[in-house]
Amino acid sequence: MNYKTCIFYSLVISLAALGGCSSGPTAKETKKGAPDKIQGKAKIVQESGKASDAALNAGGSSIYIMGEGVRRYRLFLKAPIDVVEGEEYVVEGVYAQKTFDEIGDPDQGRNGYPLQASCEKVVRTAWPGLAFDATDGHVSVLRAFVKRYPARNVFLVSKITPAPAKEGAKKAADDEKEIPEISVPADKQKALLIEGQSTQPAPGWHWLHNAPAHHPTLALP
Repeated sequence: MNYKTCIFYSLVISLAALGGCSSGPTAKETKKGAPDKIQGKAKIVQESGKASDAALNAGGSSIYIMGEGVRRYRLFLKAPIDVVEGEEYVVEGVYAQKTFDEIGDPDQGRNGYPLQASCEKVVRTAWPGLAFDATDGHVSVLRAFVKRYPARNVFLVSKITPAPAKEGAKKAADDEKEIPEISVPADKQKALLIEGQSTQPAPGWHWLHNAPAHHPTLALP
């Protein structure tokens, strides 16, 4: 009896452990796997025309997102997109420098910066499922660009959408739409008009007109 009871409890503990292992990712793990997100106004720039710049644009214009303060992000596009200069957008994807910092440089600078492996991780995270040759091409473009401009913030775009209107501006616009227009009949408008002299004389004007004749400097002709 005791032997069977021990076996029963062992099975229960094993099933509980398996259930815990097969549960979904924790909140921390989910947050870690979430895409990076930036928001700001779009700025379209005509670059120097070099091959690495053109490859970042996927054949379109060079697009930057102006973030908080003086920070701006250079968008790395998998396909051309249409944006409006000065409009605000929300961009999801992978912030390349963040991944570079997380991986670090285990080769201690012997193989250049950034590492080939770091660039591969960035591209595969942003655009999973690409063919090997397409992935290799994007990795080469990213690495060449960061080598030229190590201080630039490159953001690989997986999704871009117009930013939602701010609550205050949206509410003001809605309130303005809700104000009804009221028309007043002409006869009622006429009753509200004030009849009288439309202009007022300057102070002292009446006194000058009636100045004494013996005061030649003040009397008007």
